[in-house]
Amino acid sequence: MTATARTPNPHLRALLQEAGWSGERLARAVNRAGLVDGHRYTYDRTAVAHWLQGSRPAPPVPQLVAEVLSRALGRPVPVEQTGLGRDGAPPAPAEPDGPGAAALVTLARCETDPAALVYTLTYRQFVPAEEPAGISEPGTGEPPADAPGTSAAAPARIGTAHLRAAQDLLRSALAGEQSAGAAFYRRTVAGFLATAMADWLRASSPPGIRRELLCCASELSYLTGFAYFDAQRQGAAQGYYRAAASLAAQAADPRRHSLALRALSVQAHYLGHRRHARDLAEAAAAQLDRLPDRQAAFVLGQQALGAAGCRDRAAAFALLTRAHRLLEHADEPEPGIGGYHWASYAHQEAEALAALGDGEGALRALALSARERPAGEHLARAVTTVRAAQLHLAHGHLERACAVLSRLLDQQPLVASERLAGTLATVCAALRRHTGSTGVRALLARLDPPATAGPAHPGRTAVPAPAWR
Repeated sequence: MTATARTPNPHLRALLQEAGWSGERLARAVNRAGLVDGHRYTYDRTAVAHWLQGSRPAPPVPQLVAEVLSRALGRPVPVEQTGLGRDGAPPAPAEPDGPGAAALVTLARCETDPAALVYTLTYRQFVPAEEPAGISEPGTGEPPADAPGTSAAAPARIGTAHLRAAQDLLRSALAGEQSAGAAFYRRTVAGFLATAMADWLRASSPPGIRRELLCCASELSYLTGFAYFDAQRQGAAQGYYRAAASLAAQAADPRRHSLALRALSVQAHYLGHRRHARDLAEAAAAQLDRLPDRQAAFVLGQQALGAAGCRDRAAAFALLTRAHRLLEHADEPEPGIGGYHWASYAHQEAEALAALGDGEGALRALALSARERPAGEHLARAVTTVRAAQLHLAHGHLERACAVLSRLLDQQPLVASERLAGTLATVCAALRRHTGSTGVRALLARLDPPATAGPAHPGRTAVPAPAWR
């Protein structure tokens, strides 16, 4: 924490009084919010007292303070209203809602600066009033009027060769995601988006090429968002997902726009923001009648999970039924984002049942998902298996939990995933309460080798590296 002034901060004091919060409660809320992006803060009421006296914490803490107070008060609270803004500091990264090129350049900071974006619910609506009109209009052959000027290295005009290069990278990232994990392509794709792709989107191109380039950029942004989500960098993940939605809107592509909103819903549900997750899933379903059956089922399944997260049992089952019927009549899946199949449906059904309190039903659905999962989807298989072990332990099925994890360790090739490692660490912590069991001790010996992985990035506690990772 750095002190830049000692003028009392009446703005923060007034916000705390309005929320009915003590300094200790604000400190705890900031600590929890920081964990979402991998920051382990240990603030207490003394730190908040210093803020009230005029100290200003370093970014991204002011943004986190604004975020938690926004949630407490039920209205947006800009950083400036907290009195914690830093005079003369560089402006915060722009929200990735505008023209694609500027957003992609801004988001590239997330790789070198983990504090560049923090996950927040206070952004303006993900489907602004002007986007539905944009979805129904064809793309133009000219760059956006307010896009930054073309760099000296940017080609004067974009053609088929540029599009093919971007599509080749997309195919490569898609092919490796499930087999090796998303970490291997994150830096490569993020760098490509911020340099070559940003320049190409600023340059002029034939209308058809420009639209396809926007679609490809949207899918690459989606994949990069997933890579950050899997790495537990939630602010960056949200930024890339939002960029994917914006690029799809520019391309007048309702399918990719819906899938990006669906991804944001998945993220919100994962982070426990159930009402927000449902709102996003319903926004994704707004273009449902314009989607192919398989992608429509993909969106409906998440909409069902959003309803289940809000304890709306009737809506959840009705939506799952609709998704099931669409999937029954869908054409064969094509490679790419939204390649929904029965294993994915069963996993969504399991999560919906778990949210509704039906643990046994969720376990049956997870078992079906594991049986139906294509052999090459190693990451999804591992996530499903560890989730099943987690539910078995929650229901006191110690031997079953050990059995499913043992099968995973016997069969699973190497997959790098911070999200998976975090869930596995939670399972290990639960297993350590049962070290009287020979099976548990044997399993822990395989899950906890002597060597441990280093921190994923500064501020994050190291997670024991599983032997299979």
